[in-house]
Amino acid sequence: VLKQIEDINKNPETEAQADLKKTFIEAQRLWVKFREADCQSVYKFNSGGTIRGLAFISCMQSRAEQRIKELGEYEETH
Repeated sequence: VLKQIEDINKNPETEAQADLKKTFIEAQRLWVKFREADCQSVYKFNSGGTIRGLAFISCMQSRAEQRIKELGEYEETH
């Protein structure tokens, strides 16, 4: 997606392009924080059992797979 943003304008970065890139990077960083917090809640929900580690890892994997799909859709539509 970053490559696609950079390809929007082959000329030196315009203000709009730089803002788009900055916004995308910020969104991705926030998504990482969301994923960690969301999966921590899954871990804590299962804190009484031995499955909590597996539940956490499964959550992290599931969220990552979903994000990859979302980013693929983003590329397809732009």
